[in-house]
Amino acid sequence: MSMVRSTLAAFAIVTAVSATILVEPATANAQVRVYRAGWRRPYRYWRLGIGWVWVYPPPVVVAPPAPPAPPPPPVMPVYEQQDQGCGQCSCNCCCNNAAPPMPQPSPYVEQLPPPPALPPPPPTVVPPPPPPGAYDYMGPPRVREHHQIRWGLGLSGTGFNWESNGIKSEEGGATVHLRLRPSDHITWEFALGGMGGKDESGIERHDVPATVGLMLYPWASTFAPYFVMAGGGNFIQQDYMGLHREDSQVIGALGGGLELRLGYHFTVGLDIRHQWRWEADKNHDGPNGTIMGTGTTTKTPPATTTALQPVGDESGTAYNLSATYYF
Repeated sequence: MSMVRSTLAAFAIVTAVSATILVEPATANAQVRVYRAGWRRPYRYWRLGIGWVWVYPPPVVVAPPAPPAPPPPPVMPVYEQQDQGCGQCSCNCCCNNAAPPMPQPSPYVEQLPPPPALPPPPPTVVPPPPPPGAYDYMGPPRVREHHQIRWGLGLSGTGFNWESNGIKSEEGGATVHLRLRPSDHITWEFALGGMGGKDESGIERHDVPATVGLMLYPWASTFAPYFVMAGGGNFIQQDYMGLHREDSQVIGALGGGLELRLGYHFTVGLDIRHQWRWEADKNHDGPNGTIMGTGTTTKTPPATTTALQPVGDESGTAYNLSATYYF
């Protein structure tokens, strides 16, 4: 009976131990696995109170090999400061421990590639000018050289009236002129005219004035006002019933006017001038010509007669209406 109990107890112990050993650990991080190497012959040992007990040998435990150790880091060379020994090491001895040679620069000059060409600048776009209004006309601008002198030819209608010794006289005629315009504010005028008329006593008179004038424009515009000053000479012929007399005068004039500039070539002007005429040959104021009647305008002279008188000094108003074409 005791033998049976011992056998059963041994069998229970072996079964429990086998179940414990054969069960794989539940953790996923297990590093060791236990394997049973088949059936092995049991051996027996004596146990107090039980007797001989048959026990199977323990299973063989096989552990995986350990991973190889990482290689050691490379040994960095250590250069010691050389002394004044042999010039090769710090031990003051002559050895063959020569210092590593210093790197030498390359004898070949590295040719750098040329820099890339810059892109051309973008074209400059000039915005077009705004269109003019529906009723605004803008002609093309005319570019004129600096100090370019323009010259023009023209014709003037001229008149002159004055009063001398209580007798009112007037005459009219035409004048041709040459004008030089170095700028829009200055004009020189060279004029030569022919005028004629008859005074209240019936004496016919013919004048030939020749003057040089300067016209100053405060501003240049379509309607350009101007001041004018002129000077020159006047040559006079008097005729009455076959009698003839010649005189000469010096002319001075000062006045102003308004000029209308119709485009680039054509102008129309009107001015009023006050003229002073001084007799130039007073040494020849004696009788010149035959006798004439006094106090009458008939062609038959009365019995009382005098000589044809000189013109003397005169002062009056002159007016000019001119038209000029500039080239």
